[in-house]
Amino acid sequence: MSALDLTARGLAVQALAPWRTGPFAALAGAAIPPGVLHLHTSGHHAAGKGAALYAHDAACDAALLAAHPACAFAAADGRIFRLLPQGGAISAEQCGACGDPALDHTWDDRPALQAALDYAAAMAIGEVRLEQRHYSIRAPQRTSPADATAALDGHPLVITASLVLRSACGDSHLHFRAHDGGPMGAGGQPVKATAQSTGPDALWRGGGIRVRGAVPGTLVIDSIHLLGGREIAPAEPGEDAYDPTDHGLWLDGAAQAQAQVTLIGVEIAGFRGDLYRADPAGPLTQRLERCHFHIAGGAALRHESAHGQLHAGHCRFGPAAEAVAITAGSGHTFAHCLFADAARLSVAGTGAFTRLERCTAERIGQCRIGSWVEGDLTTIDAPLILGLAGEVGPRQIALTLTAWLAEADGADAVTLTGPASSAAPAPAQIAVHVVSAHRWPGALGNAEWNAVFALGGRIDPATVRLSAGVCTAMRYVRATALADAPFIAPAARFTPLPGGTAQGGDEHSAMPGATLTLEPVNPVQTITPDGAGTVALAFGQAHGHAEGQIVRLRHGGGTGEGDAILRLSPGDAGLALSGPIELRHAGDELALRYDAADGLWRPATSCGSEAGEIAPARIPALPASRIASGTIDPARLPPPEWDAITGKPPFGLLAGANLPVPDGARIPFWNTGANAVDWLALGSGLSLAGGALSATGGGGGGSAGWMLVDTVSPGGVSAIDLTAPAAGYSDLLLAIEGLSHDHTANTNLSIALSADGSTFAAPTALGTSAPSTASWHGAVQVPLFTGESGMILVSVGNILSAPGQAITNANAAWRVSGGIAAIRIAVGAGYFDAGTVRLFAR
Repeated sequence: MSALDLTARGLAVQALAPWRTGPFAALAGAAIPPGVLHLHTSGHHAAGKGAALYAHDAACDAALLAAHPACAFAAADGRIFRLLPQGGAISAEQCGACGDPALDHTWDDRPALQAALDYAAAMAIGEVRLEQRHYSIRAPQRTSPADATAALDGHPLVITASLVLRSACGDSHLHFRAHDGGPMGAGGQPVKATAQSTGPDALWRGGGIRVRGAVPGTLVIDSIHLLGGREIAPAEPGEDAYDPTDHGLWLDGAAQAQAQVTLIGVEIAGFRGDLYRADPAGPLTQRLERCHFHIAGGAALRHESAHGQLHAGHCRFGPAAEAVAITAGSGHTFAHCLFADAARLSVAGTGAFTRLERCTAERIGQCRIGSWVEGDLTTIDAPLILGLAGEVGPRQIALTLTAWLAEADGADAVTLTGPASSAAPAPAQIAVHVVSAHRWPGALGNAEWNAVFALGGRIDPATVRLSAGVCTAMRYVRATALADAPFIAPAARFTPLPGGTAQGGDEHSAMPGATLTLEPVNPVQTITPDGAGTVALAFGQAHGHAEGQIVRLRHGGGTGEGDAILRLSPGDAGLALSGPIELRHAGDELALRYDAADGLWRPATSCGSEAGEIAPARIPALPASRIASGTIDPARLPPPEWDAITGKPPFGLLAGANLPVPDGARIPFWNTGANAVDWLALGSGLSLAGGALSATGGGGGGSAGWMLVDTVSPGGVSAIDLTAPAAGYSDLLLAIEGLSHDHTANTNLSIALSADGSTFAAPTALGTSAPSTASWHGAVQVPLFTGESGMILVSVGNILSAPGQAITNANAAWRVSGGIAAIRIAVGAGYFDAGTVRLFAR
């Protein structure tokens, strides 16, 4: 090999290999050998921090140098070198950031961070990394008027393109300071409020990060803490509490299709505006994962645009003046989120449900749920109000609520108020079930619920349904100026507080000889006669009721000597009776059912009196003349005096208590739930004729020993919950009959188990996913469901024609402490639109 050949090869290697040199700050005007195209610096301002690779290539020109002086330089010979990404990323240190490990805020890293963001946007670099834990960011000067929202000057950091902003050391904290490096405090930059202002008449703080303009792809912020340092208590009084110039992270402007913003492990704290504010002008998907937004003069999260969708998981919002204000848009979801320590919470949607999944609201002054919200929510010192502030006629709300009181006192668990005038729409299409409402264990002071439901104004009785499980309160329902009452199911178990009403209902004292006109809202009405005699009961029509509404009338006992009787007679106002009904003794009950067709109340069960226990001492003696030859002749026995035997009037057919004449052979039975006698309904596979009860096919329509417990035909919901029987059974079987969904893509059917009917395990798929044309049939069996663990036997398939069968296998093991209390059947996406689920037990 010749010497010339060696020289040529050396020059080639020199041109390709990076030339190692000192820090970036010393390279402007430096002499760099003509053959060097790449060089490697030892740092940016000084050796050891911000080392980077630079190149002289076709992208290097005067415009690049002028726009990005922190990322490019010109050598002595005029050649321009630019910063090259490594692994698709650059760091803020490579643009001059020094960090603030001592937290003395003597250095401003804002120019370096903004230079990195701008250079990444210009060169389509995908990621900007922060290599240190702390950075001090000073607010830049604002020259535009405060109301010029499109102007970007005065915002510390601005992002205008798709990129990833990520901590390279686990967590990086950006400390946003005043223009002079001090804390922002109560002041700010004096600026003009409007262009017409003659001089500074407003304050400007600038906030944290502004994301402005069209977002073409994906913006990700990962493990970054935006710390404003504005110390402010939630809902701090005074005009300075909320500052619209001081948002922590503000997204606004257009968004292209498929655009997405994702925040992972982001903390935003200490700003006087909103911490996370989204005002997209186009479709934008926002995903928040494990974020914490707290300490704000405004909302921890605000999304009031009709555009965009927001999905938050395992996030915490608050303390703040408002935990969340999400009042428009559709399809938002909050899963396992905590809303805490705020004056307000406002959640609603438009056109498609905003879903709450196992969320908790804690210490919220006004916890408001508006239209188009579904899911389950636990509240702790956060009384729920249905409808946003100023919203008239909220609708499309489906909530399961668990309500606790730990410190507040005298609150109502759920409040629903409609308009007074018929000109405004009434609340409609609402279903709220309060699983429980109790005092928190170890609660302070007199933390007790006043009422489970507080109602007022006009409410659509046909489409609003309220129900409750186990509650402890002063009363069940509190009504104020109520025009139309919704359907209110009695609580499964209600424990009145000291001084509360019996079973949470309304209590009345009535004078015998007079008529008491009831205007019931509570499903339990207790009437106590004030002395002996008869009180006539009638029903007024001051407000409407839901079709099928049940009201239980209770005899509250008498206050004097003699019989105190409550009587309902045919022809009395508001009643439709075929004969008189009397309640004679304390505890006697009668259930009435409302018929919306004629506005009258009819008996829902057979009789108003309980059967008393037989008192042997009160059985009348049998006359000896009626006994012949020592053998009792049944035909010669005297008729029994039932009042004397039981101390209560007879029940069932003997009472003449308005049981309708049956259309065939029927069996009367004691209905414990209704506390009265009723006709026994025959299930499938049973018949009664000629005095004989016959069963075909094993009885109950299923295998021998199976009893039908519940039947649900879902429609317009994504999940159904079936409650396991309380006692007396060991095995469950769910018959799936033609379930289908309305989702545009394939989805699956799933099952989830719960120990308390409120908190469910993660769902398990019942086989493979299927399109909306599917028709799921089959069964799910859970043997020994009262144990601590067991197995689920599943055979569910898409069977489109009958007769038909399919071989399936999706068995699963389970573990539930205390046994299974409820089972949830759900679709992965969309809603059920057909089919039936039947729950059997044995």
